[in-house]
Amino acid sequence: MEPFIVTANVTVVVGEQRIELTAGEAIDVKALPRGKWQSLINTRGIVPQSEYERMFSPAVRGVEPPPVAASAVAEEGDFHEDEAGEEIPAWQLTPVKELGLRDEAVIAYQGAGLVTVRDLLVYGATHGSLATLRGIGEATEKATHAAIEKIMPPAEDAGDQPA
Repeated sequence: MEPFIVTANVTVVVGEQRIELTAGEAIDVKALPRGKWQSLINTRGIVPQSEYERMFSPAVRGVEPPPVAASAVAEEGDFHEDEAGEEIPAWQLTPVKELGLRDEAVIAYQGAGLVTVRDLLVYGATHGSLATLRGIGEATEKATHAAIEKIMPPAEDAGDQPA
C-alpha cells in the first residue's frame, strides 16, 4: 500500500488517546483503527503520497508546504520569501481559520489542503472557482472572497497575486 501523507494538522482521538498528526508527515494507516483512517481519507485529511506530491508541487501550487504562519512573517516585514526565492505578501500567509468563515467552510478548505489565503488564491486561479471543492458552494465562495478582501492591503500595496 502506498504511504499516506497528512494534509493539515489534525488530532485523532482513539478512546482516551489523542494522536497529533502534523501536515506533511507520513502516516502508517494501519496504526489507526479502520474507521479513523477511512474518515481521514474521506475528508482528505490524509492522501496517498503521489497525490500529496502533485497537490504541493511548486509547479502546481506556487508554494511549498508547510505554509509559514502569517504572524511569524508580519514581524519581519511585508513579504516572505519562499524556497524558490519568490516574494509572498505576508497577508497571503494568513491561515484560512483566521478569516472568520463558518467552521464547515474551514474544515472543507483544510481537508483539501488549503490552509492559507495564498492556497485559496492559487486554487481559485488554477481551477476557476473555489466552489469546485466538495462542501463549498457559491455562497461560501462569496463569503470567502469578502473575508479575503477585508485583509487585503490597498491595491498599490497588495503585492503580486498569483495568476
